[in-house]
Amino acid sequence: MDRVRSLLDAFRIPVIEAPGYEADDVVGALAKQASEAGIEMVVMTLDNDMVQLVAPGGRVYMYRPYQRDYVMYDEARVRERWGFEPDQIRDYKALVGDNSDNISGVKGIGEKGAKALIEQWGTIEEMIDHIDELKPPRAQKALDAGREDAVHSKYMATIVRDVPGVDLDLGISQVSDYDRDAVLEMFRELEFRSLV
Repeated sequence: MDRVRSLLDAFRIPVIEAPGYEADDVVGALAKQASEAGIEMVVMTLDNDMVQLVAPGGRVYMYRPYQRDYVMYDEARVRERWGFEPDQIRDYKALVGDNSDNISGVKGIGEKGAKALIEQWGTIEEMIDHIDELKPPRAQKALDAGREDAVHSKYMATIVRDVPGVDLDLGISQVSDYDRDAVLEMFRELEFRSLV
């Protein structure tokens, strides 16, 4: 991390961090503040967790490495792709899990079942409140047995948007000259020949 910080300093790229919060949360806080200020926002990412940040004036530009392409997600594109609202990606992951983020999900509920439950009930909380009404019986049994996993998984999948000490400051994000000599010295030391 020290090496990364040194490179960012040499390039004069600002670092915004909040102890006790993940980078996703910092991005979520900045995205929320941009939206509230009426600033059009685009998050560039590989992580589909970020789709929950899609809102009016806010989009997610996602690189898909296996397809070697990009997709720009707005609200309509999220609905087209997943069949539910952007914020419901948390409920979806609470049900199906996500190995890349260590989110277990609910054993016995897959993508198709999760989408049907979200379409019918909207959120994990509503599903749990109406557990006796869930269909099909297999999904009801799976969620009943996995309530704690579902609630914990939703917590893990949720991007925090109110992060103390994180304030949107567009002034620090202005592109400026970088320290060319420092960057070249670090690139040589790290043997980044093609970047030199």
